[in-house]
Amino acid sequence: MFQNTYGISRGKVDFMIFKKRSSATGISSTTGKGAHKPHNFNIDIRTRMLNHIKSFPLQESHYARKRTSHLYLSSSLNISKMYDLYKDHCLQNGFNDESSYWLYRTVFSKTFKIKLKHVFDEELQILNQKNQDHINMVELAYNSKKEDKLWTYNETIRDLGKNESYYYMWHEALARRGSIEVASILYKFIQGKIDNNITHLITYSDTCSCQNRHTHLECDSDHSRIERCKKQSESTISIPNDWYNFVRNVRGKIPLKVIEMEQIDFKSFSSLLSGPLVKRALDTDKEKINWLKMTWIRYDKTFGFIQFKYTLNKEAPFRILDLRKGAMRTRNRAEFTSGLSNIRLPLTYNGPLSIDSEKKKDLISLLPLLDLIYHQFYKDLKTNTRAVMIQQSDEE
Repeated sequence: MFQNTYGISRGKVDFMIFKKRSSATGISSTTGKGAHKPHNFNIDIRTRMLNHIKSFPLQESHYARKRTSHLYLSSSLNISKMYDLYKDHCLQNGFNDESSYWLYRTVFSKTFKIKLKHVFDEELQILNQKNQDHINMVELAYNSKKEDKLWTYNETIRDLGKNESYYYMWHEALARRGSIEVASILYKFIQGKIDNNITHLITYSDTCSCQNRHTHLECDSDHSRIERCKKQSESTISIPNDWYNFVRNVRGKIPLKVIEMEQIDFKSFSSLLSGPLVKRALDTDKEKINWLKMTWIRYDKTFGFIQFKYTLNKEAPFRILDLRKGAMRTRNRAEFTSGLSNIRLPLTYNGPLSIDSEKKKDLISLLPLLDLIYHQFYKDLKTNTRAVMIQQSDEE
């Protein structure tokens, strides 16, 4: 009955009786459990953590000094971000520190009277006093939202073999966002990021025209992480370069590597259609090609051939599209392949792209909302009559 009431075993009862009888005073001695020094206690590691936490700027509560003596960190920080920065700090300075997030959090919580900044009731009262000024800005903000903005573009590539994410970014005054840009980025990725010993490359893409209409990719988790960080961030995006830096600084298990595209990176692949290749509407079986329904496209070393399917079924046969010109078909493969080494892809653009004159007008009207250092960037943007563009079409 006693054991059932307290939920203990017979062995535990026998042990307590033994301890009591073996004591000279009749009182059980302590077991000594927990008397050792914590295994994770290392004065050097804790000192390094303390110094790292102290390196962050602190501020008092402006409206609640009578109520608390706590100091506050910026609202853009949290313990998880600080721990990530601490690991980067150890890596950069050559410290072999494998201490856990739990230890960093313990040092932060038990050593300092520091809190993450939140808005108090008193602060809300001060903000409410400024409500009238906010109302006066409503109309300006509404009109500003309707104004046309300068687009910043991005193509994301997740390397599943190396577990790395690459963000190829540019803005609309450098290049557009058609098939030539997509092909140029894939070309740049393959040339710069794929090892020479790789002989087989598999790619999956999202649901865009001429792609395999895949609806969920690993890149989507990175994109949601960026959106979540943007909602929590106090940073302001004024120019495209701010987007580049913002994506670079998004924290996570997989770092986001940003590659800033330049105009020389965009090649005119459509120029091949005026050289060794020709655009065709029928495959080798004389059947009409529907690019929008293609879900599987395969290339091999045979230049000018595209194998494709309208299904992801592995058992279904590939259809063949031969893009070679008539004269090219009669040449043997060795002779044809040797001639490809002389092909040089021209640049798609030979100067800054123009933007619509109405968009330029909208951008200039928004300059009072930006810091002065960003004004010249928008003033230098060229309009329709001042830019030169080589062949480009989003439908190609």
